[in-house]
Amino acid sequence: MTSRPTTPSTRRYRLVGADGRPYRSSTHGRLGGHRRSHIYGRLDCPSALRWLARGHYAAHRVFFADEATARAAGYRPCAVCLPQPYREWKARRCNPAHLDGVPPTAHRGAWPGPVTGDDRGRARRITMTVTAPATTTTPVGPAEVEVPALDRLDWADLAAALDSNGFAMTEALLSPEQCRQMIEVFDDDAAFRSTVDMARLSFGEGRYRYFADPLPPLVQTLRARMYPHLAEIANRWAGLLGEDTFPTEHAGLVEACAAAGQHKPTPLVLRYGPTGYNCLHQDVYGELTFPLQVLFMLDTPEVDFTGGESVFVEQRPRQQSRPMVARPGLGQAVVFPVRHRPKQGARGYHRVQMRHGVSAVHTGDRHVLGVIFHNAR
Repeated sequence: MTSRPTTPSTRRYRLVGADGRPYRSSTHGRLGGHRRSHIYGRLDCPSALRWLARGHYAAHRVFFADEATARAAGYRPCAVCLPQPYREWKARRCNPAHLDGVPPTAHRGAWPGPVTGDDRGRARRITMTVTAPATTTTPVGPAEVEVPALDRLDWADLAAALDSNGFAMTEALLSPEQCRQMIEVFDDDAAFRSTVDMARLSFGEGRYRYFADPLPPLVQTLRARMYPHLAEIANRWAGLLGEDTFPTEHAGLVEACAAAGQHKPTPLVLRYGPTGYNCLHQDVYGELTFPLQVLFMLDTPEVDFTGGESVFVEQRPRQQSRPMVARPGLGQAVVFPVRHRPKQGARGYHRVQMRHGVSAVHTGDRHVLGVIFHNAR
């Protein structure tokens, strides 16, 4: 019996080049990317592997020979698996002095670099490719807004309140001026991507508006600074319930949302007038749901409005539901679960469903800022 002669492999791999166009290569790619979000990372990136396993990533999967090629094609580093390159990219993006003449429209997602005469065609291609998914990631806005009270929060106490009561209330975090600014922005159509009339959809009575990207600096600051602390609580809960954990920084969560097809920002402002209310609900905007959210009271109860309490209902297995009421003051925040939390029973921890709403406003107008951390489809 004779053996067949060996021949070199003729397999060809489909990679993306520096011009953003696919080509065939005899060697496989060293980095993976997501075509819609224009993010590249390692082939063993835990965020990418999680979404590949769920079937949400493969249709937009691309590969690169190296980092230089990925950057030239208009992709940025992944915050989860390439944290240092991501920090460098973010720092360069925030500092216009480092942009070396790149057209402003090419900055979204592209690795900044000089544009020569030979590169102008490639720069135009990068601009068109990268600006299309305008809501893929939250753009880096102006300098961080000061919220000094965030530094005084006792996150251990807040976590204990969440574990025992299902919600936790903070001291006043926003100043009266910051609350006033958030109320005034409600009437600025350019600040929002969507407006919902609750009565038309039988959600209640009132209106709420979802912010467009870029988010207001205050909202962006609250999202970025509160998330790492809440992620510690969320990941502890995930361990108790046997669920997937979440990235430790908000940028990583935004990237995971993008990989799941969730690109739209979810922070919102709500306005209720007399008789206004909100039915019990859960703020789930896609398969990827971060389990905690925060509301900020923008008015003074009993002065600007009466009634309008925040209502939380815990649906306990084989028991009657437990209602809870919170009455935050001006600038105070309430942290609460989006849809469920862990609770210990006789046989260990189990999920307890949570819903939230607003009781009827009797007089005046009630305004609330809602900060939800995951993005929507």
